[in-house]
Amino acid sequence: MIKSIVNTISTRFFTAVFNFLILLLTANYLGAEGRGQISLLLSTLTIVLLFSSFVGGNSLIFLTPRKPTTELLIISYLWAVFISVVCYFTLYITHSFPELLIKHISVLAFMLSVNTIHTSLLIGKEKIKAANFINLFQVIGHFFLLAFCFLFLRSLHFSTFIYSLYLTYGISCMLGIYFLYPLLTKKFSFGFRGTLRMALTIGTIAQLANIFQFLNYRLDVYLLDRFDTLSNLGIYSSSVSIAEAALLFGSSFALVQFSKIANSTNTDQSRILTIKLTRYSTILTLLAYLPLFVFPDEFYTFLLGKDFLEVKQVLFALFPGIFFLGSSVTISHFFAGIGNYKINALASFVGLLLTFCLGIIFIPDYGVIAAAWISSISYTASTGVLLGAFIKNSKTKITELFPRFEDLSFLQKSIQNVRHQRNR
Repeated sequence: MIKSIVNTISTRFFTAVFNFLILLLTANYLGAEGRGQISLLLSTLTIVLLFSSFVGGNSLIFLTPRKPTTELLIISYLWAVFISVVCYFTLYITHSFPELLIKHISVLAFMLSVNTIHTSLLIGKEKIKAANFINLFQVIGHFFLLAFCFLFLRSLHFSTFIYSLYLTYGISCMLGIYFLYPLLTKKFSFGFRGTLRMALTIGTIAQLANIFQFLNYRLDVYLLDRFDTLSNLGIYSSSVSIAEAALLFGSSFALVQFSKIANSTNTDQSRILTIKLTRYSTILTLLAYLPLFVFPDEFYTFLLGKDFLEVKQVLFALFPGIFFLGSSVTISHFFAGIGNYKINALASFVGLLLTFCLGIIFIPDYGVIAAAWISSISYTASTGVLLGAFIKNSKTKITELFPRFEDLSFLQKSIQNVRHQRNR
């Protein structure tokens, strides 16, 4: 498991690096307004993906050890097509975007859904490296394609970002098929209806939690778009992208943890694993975020451009929330791994309620700084719900979750052992 965790951390690290490079490219060549457009596009794609993942997301990871892979793949593809069609007509009827952009969103959402289906099935089969490779290629390929278009073709348009997504998503889809093909079988239970019903039953509760969570994380984006300027939205979304890089350790632990717990029947073992990973995630999230305070405002304007003067203030306001989010991500994946998605849904709903109420009151007058502090309050409240439920349900003492000095030495030894095994 340590190898999988280190591999995932390495993948998430390079993903964060290249996402940051994409941020630099788009901020410098498209400006704050371009970053605002990108934020709205990616947020909308994620919303569509959330509904596609009612069948093609975490429920697949849970069902993969229990159902034929080919059967799960077919029903997930059909569901992704259905959701993409619904997406097109919903956006068209509501006039949410120009018609051409609606077509792009619908097709890109389908391609993104297919990628998620592939990686979820691979994770369910504990093929963590293959899933990591696909995700890493997607962001690296996107960066180099954007760099080529911006620097050499001088195609400095929002549409360039869209078309670059087509190519990287398309190649990622083919990579997923390549890795999944050996796992497919010709045996079918022909219980498609029962499998779909089971996936929807599990996925509905899981995705309600994820929808609440996403809205909790990104409702402020739409509130800023409603009450503030597109440029300020670009500043805020860029700051959030930088801040969330500190979550790569917790999210890496959680990915491997979820795969292990979903394939395990030993609840006590899962509890102990979650406690250890929570402590490690807390330490590493703190260590990853603190350096962001060292750099002056001029550093961020040098990297991103003169429009991004408020980035450090936003990062300061986001710190409490990111810290608690990094500490609790493994706990939410514990509940997901044992199939208890109701706790995650409740935690995210509490955070969403706070974000909505406080956002409506403060964002119109105080803009991006208010949005950042509201996010921190929301994330902290969600963490409180998760911690309370975990302590109560697993009979864990809260002191067991506090980081210890020996955790640092264990992390260091684990990395050294993996390096030694690789060099053998």
